[in-house]
Amino acid sequence: MSGPTPIAQGDLGATPLAHVIVSIVSKAMDGTLAVWPDEGVRGQDRIYFEGGRIRRAKLLSPGGSLERSLLPLFHRDGRPYAFYAEDLVGDDAVSGSLDPLALVAAAIRGGIPDTVVDDVLGRYGDSKLRITRGSDLARLELIAKEQTFVEMFRAVPQSVEEARHSAGSEKIARRVLYLLAITQCLEIFEGEYKRGSHPGIRPQEQQSHPPDRDSADDHGLPGLPSEFPPPPEPRPTPVRMSAPPRMTPTPARGSVRRATPSPMASLAPPGASNTGLPDDPDALEPPEGLTAALTTRWRETVDYAKALEDMNYFEMLEVDTAASSDAIRDAYFAKVKRWHPDRLPSELAPLAATADRIFHHLTEAQATLSDADERKKHFNAVEAGGGTPKADRQLATILGAAMEFQKVEVLVRRKDYVRARKILRTILEAVPDEADYHAMLGAVAWLEKGDEARDEAAQHLERALRIAPGHERAQMTKAQMLQREGKTAEAITIFRAVAEANPKNVDAVRQVRLADMRSASTAPKAKDDAGGFLSKFFGKKK
Repeated sequence: MSGPTPIAQGDLGATPLAHVIVSIVSKAMDGTLAVWPDEGVRGQDRIYFEGGRIRRAKLLSPGGSLERSLLPLFHRDGRPYAFYAEDLVGDDAVSGSLDPLALVAAAIRGGIPDTVVDDVLGRYGDSKLRITRGSDLARLELIAKEQTFVEMFRAVPQSVEEARHSAGSEKIARRVLYLLAITQCLEIFEGEYKRGSHPGIRPQEQQSHPPDRDSADDHGLPGLPSEFPPPPEPRPTPVRMSAPPRMTPTPARGSVRRATPSPMASLAPPGASNTGLPDDPDALEPPEGLTAALTTRWRETVDYAKALEDMNYFEMLEVDTAASSDAIRDAYFAKVKRWHPDRLPSELAPLAATADRIFHHLTEAQATLSDADERKKHFNAVEAGGGTPKADRQLATILGAAMEFQKVEVLVRRKDYVRARKILRTILEAVPDEADYHAMLGAVAWLEKGDEARDEAAQHLERALRIAPGHERAQMTKAQMLQREGKTAEAITIFRAVAEANPKNVDAVRQVRLADMRSASTAPKAKDDAGGFLSKFFGKKK
C-alpha cells in the first residue's frame, strides 16, 4: 500500500533545513515535515506544524526537550526531506510549544557552512542595509551579544562588509545578518542617512529588497524559494513513509522558557536579568521537603550560577590562557557531565532556567576559546578588566542606552519633549551615573514644562555637574534658567565659564558679548584731570 503523497520535497544539500522551516513559518502551514536520517538508518524524524508553529515531533533519537531533540537535525547535509499535509506524528511524541524561528536562531549558533551564509549575504552586495520595519525580533530570542550587535546595527545603516568590520565579532555579525536575512528582517536602505537621525523613523521611505533576484520566487527571502524545490532526480529515497522505530519519548520537565525581551530589554539594570537565577530572592532557597542530597544539589547549582557571573571563559573551564583545543574540549565535557540541564533531577525543576544558563555559559566558553580569533578578543577583554557575563551585560546596557539616547536627540530637535523625557527616564534607570543623560533630562524637563519643572530640572542638572563638573549642556541650561529668573549676574558668570572653556559655543559667547556691551553702556564716564578741574581753571584750549 502506498504511503501519503508529499506536497513538497527536496534535498537539504540544496536547501538548508533552516530555510525550509522559515518557509513553512512564512506560509503558516499545517502538516508534517519529514527529514530522512543518514543512509542505513530506517525511518524519519517527523515534525508536526500547526499554523507554522511546531507542536510536537516523533524523533529517532529524542532528547530531554523538544528543542534539544530537533537541533541535531540542522547538521544533516544532503539528506532528503518532504512535507505532508497529514499529521504523521500522532500523540506518542515529544511535545511542547516551540517557536520555530527561535529554534532556527539556536541552530544557526551551532554553526552553518560559510558557503550558505556567503550565498545569502552576497545578494545584498554593497547596499546599505537596515532592520525591516515592523520586524518581531523578540521571536528570535537573541542572546546578549546578538542583541548588542542588533542595537549597534539599528543606529546606522551599513553594508554587510561595514557591519562585519564595525562589530566587535565578525562571527556574530555574519551569523546575525544571515538570520535576519532569511527571516525577512533585513532590507536595503535607500534613504539618506544624516548623523543623529534614526533610520527607523523616516516614514517617507519605501521598503526595499535585495537586487538581482526573482522577487516572485522567494517572498523576500534571499535563496529561499516560495515553494520547496522539486525532488532530486533520481529520487534518493522513496517518498513512502516507512514506520520509524517505536519510541518512548522522555517526558518534558517543567522547563522555564526565556522571557520575551521587550524593546528596552538591553537597558535592564546591570545584573538584573539574563542570569538564569529566579527573580524572587526567596526562590534561591531550596523548598521544604527535599532530601538532604537534593538540598545540597540545589544550593550548589544556585551558588555555581552566581559564581559564573564573575568568571571569564578561562576560569569557567578552569584552563590556562594557552590551553590547547583538546584541553579546552576535555575541560568542557568534564563540566557538562555535571552541569548539563538534562542531569538536573526532576525535583529541582524550578531551577531549570538556572541550569540552562549554566550550560549556556559553558558552551559559550568552549565555542569562544576553541576559535583562535575569538579567544584573542576574549583575552583582550579580560586584560581590560571585562570578559565576564556581568561585564558583558553592563557593556550591552551601556551600548543600548547610547542607542536610545540617539533617539532622544532626534526627538528633542523635533520638540517632542514628552517622548524624549520618557525614554530618558528609562535610560537613567539602567545607567544612573551618566552626566549626559542627567543634563539632557534637566534640559528636556525645563523645555517641556518651564517653571513647573524647575525643581526637577535643577536636580538633574546638579547631578550632571557633580558627575562631570563643567558639563557644557548642564551649565548652559542652568545659566538659561537663572537668566529667566532674573539672576543675571549668576547666569553671566556661568556663560563666561562656558565661553572660556569652549570658544566655539556661539550661544555662550553671544551672551557674554551682550553682557559686556550692556556693562560698558551703563558705566559712568571717568573724569581726567585735563578735562576736569584744570580745564575749568585755565579754560579750554583754542
